[in-house]
Amino acid sequence: MERTEWELVPLVQQEREELARSLSEELLNLDMLLDADPDALQPCQRERILELHRRINHCVISPCEASGAPALSARPGFVEEAREAFLEFEPNGTLPLEDFLSLVGDERDCSKCPGATDYPGVSGVRCDLDTTPLMAWLTGSGLEDMLDFELVPEEMEILAEEVESRMDHTKVRYTSSVSPHYLRQVVRYLRYWSGLGFGVVPAVADSIN
Repeated sequence: MERTEWELVPLVQQEREELARSLSEELLNLDMLLDADPDALQPCQRERILELHRRINHCVISPCEASGAPALSARPGFVEEAREAFLEFEPNGTLPLEDFLSLVGDERDCSKCPGATDYPGVSGVRCDLDTTPLMAWLTGSGLEDMLDFELVPEEMEILAEEVESRMDHTKVRYTSSVSPHYLRQVVRYLRYWSGLGFGVVPAVADSIN
Protein backbone atom coordinates (compact mmCIF):
# COMPACT_ATOMS: atom_id res chain seq x y z
CA MET A 1 0.00 0.00 0.00
CA GLU A 2 1.36 3.39 -0.97
CA ARG A 3 1.77 6.07 1.65
CA THR A 4 0.76 9.48 0.36
CA GLU A 5 1.11 12.99 1.65
CA TRP A 6 0.38 16.58 0.77
CA GLU A 7 3.22 19.00 0.15
CA LEU A 8 2.69 22.74 -0.04
CA VAL A 9 2.96 24.38 -3.45
CA PRO A 10 5.48 27.26 -3.33
CA LEU A 11 3.76 30.62 -3.09
CA VAL A 12 5.14 32.94 -5.76
CA GLN A 13 5.44 36.62 -4.91
CA GLN A 14 2.85 38.45 -6.99
CA GLU A 15 5.32 40.96 -8.42
CA ARG A 16 7.63 38.13 -9.54
CA GLU A 17 5.09 35.78 -11.11
CA GLU A 18 6.17 36.48 -14.69
CA LEU A 19 9.85 36.04 -13.86
CA ALA A 20 9.17 32.82 -11.94
CA ARG A 21 7.15 31.45 -14.86
CA SER A 22 9.95 32.20 -17.33
CA LEU A 23 12.61 30.65 -15.09
CA SER A 24 10.46 27.57 -14.46
CA GLU A 25 9.94 27.01 -18.19
CA GLU A 26 13.68 27.18 -18.82
CA LEU A 27 14.32 24.82 -15.91
CA LEU A 28 11.72 22.37 -17.21
CA ASN A 29 13.41 22.26 -20.62
CA LEU A 30 16.82 21.59 -19.07
CA ASP A 31 15.35 18.93 -16.77
CA MET A 32 13.86 17.20 -19.81
CA LEU A 33 17.29 17.16 -21.46
CA LEU A 34 18.80 15.79 -18.27
CA ASP A 35 16.22 13.00 -18.07
CA ALA A 36 16.67 12.10 -21.74
CA ASP A 37 20.46 11.86 -21.68
CA PRO A 38 22.32 12.92 -18.51
CA ASP A 39 25.72 12.57 -20.22
CA ALA A 40 24.78 14.96 -23.02
CA LEU A 41 24.32 17.93 -20.68
CA GLN A 42 27.16 20.43 -20.82
CA PRO A 43 28.82 21.69 -17.61
CA CYS A 44 27.46 25.17 -18.26
CA GLN A 45 23.95 23.73 -18.52
CA ARG A 46 24.34 21.95 -15.19
CA GLU A 47 25.50 25.18 -13.61
CA ARG A 48 22.51 26.93 -15.15
CA ILE A 49 20.14 24.41 -13.53
CA LEU A 50 21.56 25.25 -10.10
CA GLU A 51 21.35 28.97 -10.85
CA LEU A 52 17.71 28.63 -11.95
CA HIS A 53 16.82 26.84 -8.71
CA ARG A 54 18.41 29.65 -6.71
CA ARG A 55 16.64 32.37 -8.68
CA ILE A 56 13.27 30.63 -8.43
CA ASN A 57 13.71 30.32 -4.67
CA HIS A 58 14.10 34.10 -4.52
CA CYS A 59 10.72 34.47 -6.23
CA VAL A 60 8.72 32.50 -3.69
CA ILE A 61 7.51 32.97 -0.14
CA SER A 62 8.33 29.98 2.04
CA PRO A 63 5.72 28.44 4.36
CA CYS A 64 7.99 29.41 7.28
CA GLU A 65 8.01 33.04 6.21
CA ALA A 66 4.28 33.15 5.49
CA SER A 67 3.32 31.54 8.80
CA GLY A 68 5.68 33.66 10.87
CA ALA A 69 7.33 30.63 12.47
CA PRO A 70 10.02 31.93 14.86
CA ALA A 71 13.72 31.24 14.39
CA LEU A 72 15.34 28.52 16.48
CA SER A 73 17.56 31.20 18.04
CA ALA A 74 14.46 32.54 19.81
CA ARG A 75 13.89 29.26 21.64
CA PRO A 76 14.80 29.32 25.36
CA GLY A 77 18.03 27.44 25.95
CA PHE A 78 18.94 27.47 22.27
CA VAL A 79 22.60 28.38 22.76
CA GLU A 80 23.18 25.56 25.24
CA GLU A 81 21.42 22.99 23.04
CA ALA A 82 23.25 24.16 19.95
CA ARG A 83 26.61 24.07 21.72
CA GLU A 84 26.02 20.45 22.76
CA ALA A 85 25.08 19.56 19.18
CA PHE A 86 28.17 21.39 17.94
CA LEU A 87 30.47 19.38 20.20
CA GLU A 88 28.80 16.17 19.02
CA PHE A 89 28.79 16.83 15.26
CA GLU A 90 31.82 19.11 14.91
CA PRO A 91 34.38 17.49 17.23
CA ASN A 92 37.28 18.60 15.03
CA GLY A 93 36.17 22.20 14.95
CA THR A 94 36.07 22.40 11.16
CA LEU A 95 33.26 24.95 11.52
CA PRO A 96 33.64 27.75 14.08
CA LEU A 97 31.07 27.66 16.88
CA GLU A 98 29.87 31.19 16.06
CA ASP A 99 29.16 30.20 12.45
CA PHE A 100 27.38 27.05 13.61
CA LEU A 101 25.15 29.03 15.97
CA SER A 102 24.33 31.52 13.22
CA LEU A 103 23.59 28.79 10.69
CA VAL A 104 21.37 26.73 12.97
CA GLY A 105 19.80 29.72 14.69
CA ASP A 106 18.41 31.03 11.41
CA GLU A 107 16.44 27.83 10.89
CA ARG A 108 12.73 28.04 11.74
CA ASP A 109 11.25 26.35 14.80
CA CYS A 110 8.67 23.98 13.31
CA SER A 111 7.29 23.15 16.76
CA LYS A 112 6.10 26.77 17.06
CA CYS A 113 4.68 27.06 13.55
CA PRO A 114 0.94 27.82 13.67
CA GLY A 115 0.43 25.69 10.57
CA ALA A 116 2.24 22.61 11.85
CA THR A 117 0.35 19.33 11.82
CA ASP A 118 0.43 16.43 14.26
CA TYR A 119 0.45 14.06 11.27
CA PRO A 120 3.45 14.95 9.10
CA GLY A 121 4.57 12.96 6.10
CA VAL A 122 7.49 10.57 5.90
CA SER A 123 10.05 13.39 5.87
CA GLY A 124 8.79 14.61 9.23
CA VAL A 125 8.30 18.11 7.84
CA ARG A 126 5.38 19.44 9.84
CA CYS A 127 3.89 21.50 7.04
CA ASP A 128 3.43 18.30 5.01
CA LEU A 129 0.42 16.14 5.88
CA ASP A 130 0.10 12.36 5.77
CA THR A 131 -2.98 11.74 3.61
CA THR A 132 -2.87 7.94 3.64
CA PRO A 133 -5.64 7.63 6.28
CA LEU A 134 -7.70 10.33 4.55
CA MET A 135 -7.54 8.50 1.22
CA ALA A 136 -8.82 5.31 2.85
CA TRP A 137 -11.55 7.20 4.73
CA LEU A 138 -12.81 8.95 1.59
CA THR A 139 -12.84 5.84 -0.61
CA GLY A 140 -16.29 5.44 -2.12
CA SER A 141 -17.35 8.98 -1.28
CA GLY A 142 -16.55 10.46 -4.68
CA LEU A 143 -14.07 12.83 -3.02
CA GLU A 144 -11.03 10.56 -3.06
CA ASP A 145 -10.07 11.74 -6.56
CA MET A 146 -9.36 15.19 -5.15
CA LEU A 147 -6.34 13.71 -3.37
CA ASP A 148 -4.78 12.68 -6.68
CA PHE A 149 -4.38 16.20 -8.03
CA GLU A 150 -2.90 19.53 -7.06
CA LEU A 151 -5.44 21.64 -5.19
CA VAL A 152 -5.66 25.42 -5.27
CA PRO A 153 -6.82 27.30 -2.15
CA GLU A 154 -10.46 27.40 -3.25
CA GLU A 155 -10.51 23.63 -3.75
CA MET A 156 -8.85 23.10 -0.38
CA GLU A 157 -11.66 25.03 1.32
CA ILE A 158 -14.27 22.95 -0.51
CA LEU A 159 -12.60 19.73 0.61
CA ALA A 160 -12.38 21.01 4.20
CA GLU A 161 -16.13 21.64 4.18
CA GLU A 162 -16.82 18.18 2.74
CA VAL A 163 -14.68 16.48 5.39
CA GLU A 164 -16.45 18.41 8.15
CA SER A 165 -19.82 17.49 6.69
CA ARG A 166 -18.93 13.79 6.63
CA MET A 167 -17.64 13.98 10.21
CA ASP A 168 -21.05 15.21 11.33
CA HIS A 169 -22.77 12.24 9.71
CA THR A 170 -23.97 9.79 12.37
CA LYS A 171 -23.03 6.72 10.28
CA VAL A 172 -19.39 7.67 9.85
CA ARG A 173 -17.07 5.17 11.51
CA TYR A 174 -13.67 5.99 12.89
CA THR A 175 -10.62 3.74 13.15
CA SER A 176 -7.28 3.87 14.96
CA SER A 177 -5.71 5.60 11.95
CA VAL A 178 -8.69 7.81 11.11
CA SER A 179 -9.68 9.45 14.37
CA PRO A 180 -11.74 12.61 14.91
CA HIS A 181 -8.50 14.35 15.94
CA TYR A 182 -6.83 13.39 12.66
CA LEU A 183 -9.77 14.66 10.61
CA ARG A 184 -9.89 17.92 12.56
CA GLN A 185 -6.20 18.31 11.79
CA VAL A 186 -6.95 17.76 8.09
CA VAL A 187 -9.60 20.47 8.14
CA ARG A 188 -7.36 22.86 10.06
CA TYR A 189 -4.43 22.19 7.71
CA LEU A 190 -6.53 22.83 4.60
CA ARG A 191 -8.02 26.04 5.95
CA TYR A 192 -4.86 27.47 7.47
CA TRP A 193 -2.62 27.07 4.45
CA SER A 194 -5.27 27.93 1.87
CA GLY A 195 -5.95 31.07 3.89
CA LEU A 196 -2.33 32.08 3.33
CA GLY A 197 -2.64 31.40 -0.40
CA PHE A 198 -0.86 28.07 -0.58
CA GLY A 199 -2.01 25.11 -2.60
CA VAL A 200 -1.12 21.45 -2.01
CA VAL A 201 0.25 18.79 -4.33
CA PRO A 202 0.07 15.03 -3.68
CA ALA A 203 3.24 13.00 -3.33
CA VAL A 204 3.81 9.28 -2.97
CA ALA A 205 6.12 8.92 0.01
CA ASP A 206 6.76 5.18 0.26
CA SER A 207 5.01 1.85 0.55
CA ILE A 208 3.38 0.26 3.58
CA ASN A 209 3.57 -3.50 3.80
